[in-house]
Amino acid sequence: ARSLSIERLAAAPLVLPPPPSPLREWIERALGERCSVAIEARGWPLAMHCARLGLGIAVVTAFCDPPRGCVARPLRGGPVQRYVLLSRLGAPDEPAVAALRAAIVETTARWRAVTARSGASPGSR
Repeated sequence: ARSLSIERLAAAPLVLPPPPSPLREWIERALGERCSVAIEARGWPLAMHCARLGLGIAVVTAFCDPPRGCVARPLRGGPVQRYVLLSRLGAPDEPAVAALRAAIVETTARWRAVTARSGASPGSR
């Protein structure tokens, strides 16, 4: 999918998390008076559901799978999200932790490939 700039969202009805939210703060700062929040949704599933219903455009993390009837497009210049895995110091590497780590690495690699093809920077969301 082609990437979009934040400017393309000017005056569009948006589904955003309620304040305080780094994502919302970035969008409001970037769009200023042209930021139009249609719905405040706490959590990615609710934001995606609102978008699926046509209530607005949801801005979600790249790790979200778009629901049926929706399309995901990389947003250029967005804030970079960094995720880490936390475990107890000295704890054995449980199979579930290893599986989660592998899934995150695979998803990140897939996302970077998509953003590279679309022209967005790999760190943008």
